Amino acid sequence: MKSYLPYLCRAIELAEKGRGFVSPNPVVGALLVRKGKIIAEDWHRKIGEGHAERNLLGLFTESVWPDDVLYITLEPCCHVGKTPPCTDIILEKGVKKVVVGLYDPNPLVRGKGVDMLRGWGVEVLVLEEEQGEIQRVIAKEERLKQSREFLHSAGVSGLLRRSNPEPSAPRNDSLEEKLLEDLKWQNRFFFKWVQQHRPWVSLKIAQTLDGRIVPERGQQLWLTGKESQVHVHQMRAQYDAILVGAATVIDDDPALTVRNEKGKVIGLQPIPVVLDAALSVPLDRQVLHLGTIVFRGRQFRRRESRKLKLLEKGVQVLEVDTTEKGYLHLGQILDELAARGVTSLYVEGGPSIWSSFLREGLVDELMIYMAPQFLGAGVLTFEDLGFEGAKELQFREMKQLGNDVYVVYSLVA
Repeated sequence: MKSYLPYLCRAIELAEKGRGFVSPNPVVGALLVRKGKIIAEDWHRKIGEGHAERNLLGLFTESVWPDDVLYITLEPCCHVGKTPPCTDIILEKGVKKVVVGLYDPNPLVRGKGVDMLRGWGVEVLVLEEEQGEIQRVIAKEERLKQSREFLHSAGVSGLLRRSNPEPSAPRNDSLEEKLLEDLKWQNRFFFKWVQQHRPWVSLKIAQTLDGRIVPERGQQLWLTGKESQVHVHQMRAQYDAILVGAATVIDDDPALTVRNEKGKVIGLQPIPVVLDAALSVPLDRQVLHLGTIVFRGRQFRRRESRKLKLLEKGVQVLEVDTTEKGYLHLGQILDELAARGVTSLYVEGGPSIWSSFLREGLVDELMIYMAPQFLGAGVLTFEDLGFEGAKELQFREMKQLGNDVYVVYSLVA
């Protein structure tokens, strides 16, 4: 194992402490190592406050030694935003060695932070850069191997051996590749928002083993146990916004808040988003309050008085187009949310909404709570998805929650 890997793993752990508090910024962890020992560590704690490396170095009262190494999960910023550039404090403190996990995808930063530090004589290793170089070398060796096999079959292998000696022993870079994947997965919300200008979309689904969610439409049924219900609130806290349809609000009157085991509202709350094309949700529903976003259909011009009353309650009413079938245009909804700094969307809708997102190819992640039950009949998890052939999924996580099983898959583009 390369010496820097354990420290980057620790930096990833630190970065997670900022989850739910720094969006639309990425979560970032940083630590300072002296002679193989961590002597300081910190993370990006809250939006508008210091970034990880500025928090760490700003509170570090000792002098930085020439051989001290600063580890950061993401490239340090080099521009003025809500806080000063992190490259400035790295140079001010006299840091001479830096290890970075990933380049920042933000065009204002991408490569510029690393180049600035290198320009001032700082030694910078970027795992993403190093791994890319390793993959290029491996690809080159694979091409040489194929050439040897072809030329050997043609009887000219001796000439090839003289001009191209055998490659070194096969590399085992699985740990580096896994760490690189973990770094990218950790900031998947931020990368999607910056690179594609849309929030990361996760479908939260609770279903039985035979793929059903309730015996009848409009019926509320707790399939999963207490452990899963607690876990749902932990996951809600990690997202910028949580989305449901009008039917869910009408039938269940959810609060869509983050609560602890005792039912108390805790931490930062995701923005409630309600899809209500014709503004049919009664005004007394508890989710309709200051900060909630309601999407209506641009073609529905009725109930203007209902819209005014929603605005009086502090609800944002946004208009988007509707499809030929009368559904709200999901792509436009994601665009509107992204423009408002929403980097991640937790979709708690029902079969109609889940299926619509899948049909449109707008799902990034499936979070499935599997209850150990068979309903035999009832409402299926998904409706007609409208596509043929298989959608490829990548396994991400599985854990037991009481008697339930929680499984996470990401969709392969």
